[in-house]
Amino acid sequence: MNTQQTKKPINILSEDENKRLSQLLAIVIGPQFGDSPSEKLQKTLELKSVEAAMLEEYLKPEAYQVLLDLGSGLGVTAKHLSQRVKKVICCDVYSEMLELAQSLNKERENIEYLPIQSYDLSAIEENSIDIVYSLGLFIHFNLYDTYLYFQEFKR
Repeated sequence: MNTQQTKKPINILSEDENKRLSQLLAIVIGPQFGDSPSEKLQKTLELKSVEAAMLEEYLKPEAYQVLLDLGSGLGVTAKHLSQRVKKVICCDVYSEMLELAQSLNKERENIEYLPIQSYDLSAIEENSIDIVYSLGLFIHFNLYDTYLYFQEFKR
């Protein structure tokens, strides 16, 4: 007789959010999340939180700083770093992903969500960002697109 109980995954999303997340993950990442990504979402969020802690250790952000999270996805890193800084601006080309990030990070008032078109960051005031970071985004771009993003970072 097995005395260990299997841990049932916590569904942290509503049915509509789960459906939207399934569609987005299928587009962005692929079908490996299956029909119910919220069952795997908790583990994914835990792993991303570890990644965020490692990034924090590397960046050493200060309380007065404004950070730009490029390709923020669900905003896990932004949520973690927002505890240490003045503001985090999450940018993504998928406005639906930003909406989900906002719903997952409701309690964080210092996270701003900004949908962008390609490398256009003109909606962000010049010289207003202290640190720009991106995790796993530039692998999807060719060298010229990466160059255009870096040109935006300089302003």
